[in-house]
Amino acid sequence: MPSLPSHRFAVPVSLLCAALCLATALPVHSQSDAVPGAEAAGDYALPAGPLSSALREIARVSGRAVRFDDADVRGRQAPTLQGRLAAVEAVQRAISQSGLSMRSAAGGELVVFVPWLDAVRAVARRDQAETEFKADRSDTTSRSGNSLMDTPAAVTVITSKVLETQQATSITEALANASGVVVQQNLQGTPSFSVRGYGDTYNNLSTNVMSNGINDPDGTSTSVYGVERIEVLKGPQAILIGARTLGGAVNIVTKKPQAETAGQVSLQYGSHNDRTVAADVGGALNKDDRLSARVIGAWTGAGGSEGDYDGRRDRFVMPQIRWKDENTDLLVGASYDKQRNPANRYGFAWDGRIQPLPGRRLGRANDGIDTKNRRLFYSFEQRIGEHFTLVSSAERALGTVDLHLQSPLVVLSPAAALALYSPLSNLTDFNSTSGDHYLRSEFATGLLQHTLSTGLSHYQGTQQIDAYQGGMAPVSLYTASADDFPAMASRAVPSDIYRIGYKQFGVYAQDLIGWKDTTLLLSVRRSRYEEGPSSTTIAGNANAAVSAKQTSDKTLPGVGLVQRLAPWASVYASYTQGFSPSFGNACDGGAPKPRSSENREIGAKFDLADGRLGITTAGFEIKDKNAAEYNIALRCYTFVPSQVTKGFELDLQGRLAPGWNTIFNYTYSKTDNPSNPARYFPGKPRNSASLWSTYDFQDGVLARWGLGLGVTARSDSPGTNSNSYRLPGGASVDTRVYYRQDRWRLTLGVKNVFDRLLYGAATTETYIPVLDGRTFMATWQWNVL
Repeated sequence: MPSLPSHRFAVPVSLLCAALCLATALPVHSQSDAVPGAEAAGDYALPAGPLSSALREIARVSGRAVRFDDADVRGRQAPTLQGRLAAVEAVQRAISQSGLSMRSAAGGELVVFVPWLDAVRAVARRDQAETEFKADRSDTTSRSGNSLMDTPAAVTVITSKVLETQQATSITEALANASGVVVQQNLQGTPSFSVRGYGDTYNNLSTNVMSNGINDPDGTSTSVYGVERIEVLKGPQAILIGARTLGGAVNIVTKKPQAETAGQVSLQYGSHNDRTVAADVGGALNKDDRLSARVIGAWTGAGGSEGDYDGRRDRFVMPQIRWKDENTDLLVGASYDKQRNPANRYGFAWDGRIQPLPGRRLGRANDGIDTKNRRLFYSFEQRIGEHFTLVSSAERALGTVDLHLQSPLVVLSPAAALALYSPLSNLTDFNSTSGDHYLRSEFATGLLQHTLSTGLSHYQGTQQIDAYQGGMAPVSLYTASADDFPAMASRAVPSDIYRIGYKQFGVYAQDLIGWKDTTLLLSVRRSRYEEGPSSTTIAGNANAAVSAKQTSDKTLPGVGLVQRLAPWASVYASYTQGFSPSFGNACDGGAPKPRSSENREIGAKFDLADGRLGITTAGFEIKDKNAAEYNIALRCYTFVPSQVTKGFELDLQGRLAPGWNTIFNYTYSKTDNPSNPARYFPGKPRNSASLWSTYDFQDGVLARWGLGLGVTARSDSPGTNSNSYRLPGGASVDTRVYYRQDRWRLTLGVKNVFDRLLYGAATTETYIPVLDGRTFMATWQWNVL
């Protein structure tokens, strides 16, 4: 039997080039927010507020570079700045109450730093996302590290602090905190999601997922204990990923080593005898704190599940080592994650409505999906002189998905509640190498300040699916026992083997142009996508059916404009494109056309409460063209526009008052098919919202206590393309109560407090996923260092 190549950790030429860059590059900066220029006086009228905002405003007004590390200025305030001031004087006044120092670097750049033995001490520090509900920036969106206030797109950042307070158990669960996202529980694979109405999966792999800014089809399976933040990027993300991101993407950013010594142990126990032990230990390895390491591990085991299947399991470990000084930031790490996810509880619909749920397990106890993922990765930033920064990151991933469960094919007799079942048994093995490498240049052309990123990204992967065909059997849904379901096929010999390879390469440029209160982002990417050759081998047939390699090329532009109305308010507009290659015979005899999407949006952003509260609003229209539809009679494809989604999104997150933290989102979304108005879009509600809020009592006898309250709600939606039944809306209420001491914290949580019967997104009559009923969870966290 043919197998995948044995050299599974082979590294492509592009990675070798990146390694040479690592070996030969110079020592990187902490942060650069403007372009070095001549000394100039400017007029300032800045109210007291976050120091980071004041320093960026000084850089913008003066045209002189001001460099600082976000971790150094986080939580520090600047006093009121009023009058006509030179750049040096303005910075000195801004940091006068912060305890920070300033120096002039070569080229006139002003560097703000923490004084330590009369030197600049740039070391790795804990990210804002690990301690707050709000994050101020994303390095992913424009590759410039600019503030989200100056980013012409809607971006929701779900921080690890939010995950911690919600007692979240998976990334897909956490996505309820972002507007515009719908999670789909899949019978025949791991959960997927859509952004602004567009889901991007291919051969059961998610194509709209990144890890640390680079392609990672199985990134959402990462353990929540290793996650620093989840960035939901709205609108097509071809500039970042390339093909198959028509509506948006999710970037999983993992936790990084820090110089501060820290160690935490977590114990968790919940419903279904769900137990977790996790540890997170790290700190500096040398005296100057520039070399640091971090190891995160977690073990989870449960005795059961909502659908009466065997419980979930998870084994996760992620060691990392990091060097960070004023000019260099190099991180190298690895991760191992082995999970078992039980089959979901689900129901059926016929006669135009959802039927009562079967009171027993639909299948065998061990039905579910087992996954295993191993990753090697690095990220590297190197400042070269005063104007350039080299950025390089890459990942090698190996994954396995073992699918073994009962699949309902059709309801044979509604009157007898009889369904036809077939055992679904597939073993998918995939591997990928991906990377992103670019040079960031900071310079001025007249009155315009530029942050230009030019580079290349690549992705190469192979996938093999071994299918094991079993028999079929009719099953009575309300009286069946495990023995009534058809037996799983033997894993001795696959009934068929499918192999395919993927390759993508892109070159791009992104120019962030600033002038006074206006920021313009121009982007362009040229992508080449290759698929195949692929082969299918049927058991008993020595000859495999082979299809040739197919290629699709596309150039995609993007433009965005941000106008600052005040230091705390901005408005923006943007236009972006996405594409998804199509292969097959076109009915018109021409070449198949790639499906494409166009996103137009306008929005406003607000940075309130001294920078502790952020609000983003967005109105958008995203439409596609050249969606492939198969003509059965002619045995070929036609290409038509198939989807137009219009909507409004609102996201709010941060601190409303001392001790009071909140994350809230609301989405209104309407989707139509211009080619077939009678077609519905199942599982996509018109309205959805989520609120999570915690309050730490500030004084009195309750000073060490806190409360959490959350509500997740959505309206009804079609259950199928023909709207043969309606999927009801509903709301779930979650609560938390916690007690904290200096070194430990105990949290008691209840999800779905009122034990409501709630359904997940559904697209068929034979699989309507049911969300968990009332569950309990207790978490004890102990800071051991």
